[in-house]
Amino acid sequence: MEVPEAVEMLENSNVFKQWKKQNPESYLTYAFIMMEKNHETDWQLGYYKKNNDTITSFTLGAEISVSEDNEIIKQNNIIEQLDVKKIKFSLNEILKVCQELQCKKYPQDKPAKIIAILHVLHDFGQVWNITYLTERINTLNFKIKSDTKEIVHDELKALIEFKN
Repeated sequence: MEVPEAVEMLENSNVFKQWKKQNPESYLTYAFIMMEKNHETDWQLGYYKKNNDTITSFTLGAEISVSEDNEIIKQNNIIEQLDVKKIKFSLNEILKVCQELQCKKYPQDKPAKIIAILHVLHDFGQVWNITYLTERINTLNFKIKSDTKEIVHDELKALIEFKN
């Protein structure tokens, strides 16, 4: 399932409709999924509530579960609304872009786990923020525009840094 389908499924559910009646000012701010060796977790969608500066997360499993009001750290930035219409490519297409760059630029750092977050970042706009947790205990991060597949950032960092 892709993000637009997940959003539609959630927003058409009774669980969401009841919650939305209580939180009419809320809006979609992120979509999250994690993948590992042909297994992926359920989509998690987050809705920001400006009135109390919290995010409510919905997990789309066999049933829809709600995780209420997690406080957020926003570092003086506005929490932007996701625009589902700006999602022009499937997650698999985005992951293919990541894989191609990883093979060319970071061939030693193959992913063991992949974390994918679609959100709006102040410096980059609406992006897929893809993080590989690599077999070499590194993190490889890509930020890719959701509407163009343009890679706007890539960076490799050691997950664990040893200091002498």
